Amino acid sequence: MPGKFIRSLQIGFGVSLVILLASSTASYLSIKEQLNNRKKVDHTRQVISGVNKILVDLQNAETGQRGFQLTGKESFLEPYIKSTESLPEALKTVRELTLDNPIQTRRSDSLESLVNSRISILKNLVDIKRKGGDITIAQLEDGKRYMDSCRNIIAGFTDEEEMLLNKRSLALDASSQYTSFFIIIAAVASLIITSVFYKKIREDYYKREQLQSSLKKKDEEISRRLNVIQKIANNIAHGDYTIRIDDTEEDDLGSLAGSLNDMTDALKSSFDKLNNNDWRQTGLARLNEILVGNKTQEVLAEDSLSHLTNYGDCVNGAFYLLENDLIRLQSAYALEDRMTKTLEIGEGMVGQVLKDGKEKLIEGIQAEDYVVSFSSGKLKVSHILLLPVILNGICIGVIELGSAHKFDALKIGFFKEASSTIALALAAAKSRKQVQTLLEETQAQAEELQAQHSELENLNTELEAQTQKLRLQKRN
Repeated sequence: MPGKFIRSLQIGFGVSLVILLASSTASYLSIKEQLNNRKKVDHTRQVISGVNKILVDLQNAETGQRGFQLTGKESFLEPYIKSTESLPEALKTVRELTLDNPIQTRRSDSLESLVNSRISILKNLVDIKRKGGDITIAQLEDGKRYMDSCRNIIAGFTDEEEMLLNKRSLALDASSQYTSFFIIIAAVASLIITSVFYKKIREDYYKREQLQSSLKKKDEEISRRLNVIQKIANNIAHGDYTIRIDDTEEDDLGSLAGSLNDMTDALKSSFDKLNNNDWRQTGLARLNEILVGNKTQEVLAEDSLSHLTNYGDCVNGAFYLLENDLIRLQSAYALEDRMTKTLEIGEGMVGQVLKDGKEKLIEGIQAEDYVVSFSSGKLKVSHILLLPVILNGICIGVIELGSAHKFDALKIGFFKEASSTIALALAAAKSRKQVQTLLEETQAQAEELQAQHSELENLNTELEAQTQKLRLQKRN
């Protein structure tokens, strides 16, 4: 009986191994072809990206030259300078990528010659402008012809590579289909063989099981206890760390149960820390996503307050910022009509927290004991947290959050880290606003100078006319 059972296993596993080796070999060759096709597709995309980079650099150089030609300011030549520096490398990259294609190699040589000619024309125009000379229409048309030629060659580049991309994509799809086909055939064959030999092995197993019935009776108690431990272990594996094993027997299984209980306590402590840290990191990550962008201080205050209130499971909240020695309400959540709009420094709890620069936690608030100086008005909240928004050691605002539940150390720590992040975002928004204001003032001054220049030209024209008139009178 044992020899027959082992023989059945050998035959079943032998056939399965042969099919596995055959299907693995076919799959390997198919996957290798698929990887080769994918590499060719990526190469084609790199070539397209390279020639597009050349076109972008040419356009940037042209834009910088035109800006300098119109304004005469060297700052407008920045894109022109950067493009002239990056174009040789871009041309070199395209040439290296097209060494395997003679047609594209010739196009690369032609493109390099045209690009160098166009850059030379742009440099000549820049030099003329710097020397105060005048640029003719013929010079501009000559540059346009070179630019159009560059575009035509790049278009030919792109068309050729798009055609290659289509061919290689079709080859990639075909190799992917072959791979899937081999895997499906191998899976079906393996299932059939496994099913046949499973039935045969199952019959042999039931015969052997009848011979082992006497041993099972002796092992009933051990199996029961092992099953209990296994169920407990499965519950622990699924995240239930409150379950315990009540096994007081002084044997190996009893020691195993005690060790499992100790392991459960350790796992519960570790996962609690991990979950708390994940909750904090997730909240800060979402806050950073909210703060990204060119937002004003008002929008930042509103968005960040909404996130803190919702993520921290709070009932309401308010965001105050210090402006011109007054604490002004920038945003409110759920209580906007009841909020105090402005406060003096040191006035009420909000003013005191801004003055001290330290958070303040008030707990156990009853409806009849509610203090009016809280911006939460008459809502029945039992816990209020006031957080200073500190930037470089200076308090620039206060965030107030009201909750029906107690603020634990995890939430307080999260809110404190969040307030630091919000402070940096507010500082950045304030800087952007100052820069915008300076730009607007500079633009207004430039327009005023232009108007004065026009007036001076008009006066100069009138003086020349008067001079000419006096000369004619003198001759007469």
